[in-house]
Amino acid sequence: MEPPPRNRGDEKKKRQRNRASQERLTILTKGFTDEQKGAAGEMGMQALMKVRCTNLVNPVCDWLGEIYEPASREFMIPGRERLPLNEESVFCTLGVPRGEIKVPYEVNNKIEEAWFARLFPGMASMPNTTVLATSLEGMTTHGEVFKMKLLMYLISAVFAPTTSLRPSNKCSPILAKLKDVKT
Repeated sequence: MEPPPRNRGDEKKKRQRNRASQERLTILTKGFTDEQKGAAGEMGMQALMKVRCTNLVNPVCDWLGEIYEPASREFMIPGRERLPLNEESVFCTLGVPRGEIKVPYEVNNKIEEAWFARLFPGMASMPNTTVLATSLEGMTTHGEVFKMKLLMYLISAVFAPTTSLRPSNKCSPILAKLKDVKT
């Protein structure tokens, strides 16, 4: 497969970004203190704090899409073995938490109203994901508010990205059960 042609145009142009890219997460975590990385580790997210790949290029994504077999939920790597896409393989690859607890991913306006003012004081509506990331970058603490914002960001930008520019409002129930988020 040939790599895409490079744009040799104006260097001042912003480069195209994939909304579901881990690039922003990599940049964000570089500025975290050891205590903040430890707080992420308490939630079982230590592997995500160590990701150093800034961008998956489209040809790699295209190739992964081509070798994926939906019926068997496996990647069929030519000349190699099958790589299953299941809870165990995702845990081994990403190190994300797993367990028996059901993860609620649904809209719950009452829960959202309960924590919104604490997370975003002075704001009338949910900020966009970039503002959330900037808020995380500016934090020096590593307590519950940091964990809730980090989890909201991870859900909206890594685990279940949407086409919206704002964090998913479906993560409210998960934030309410923050003490259960761990490996």
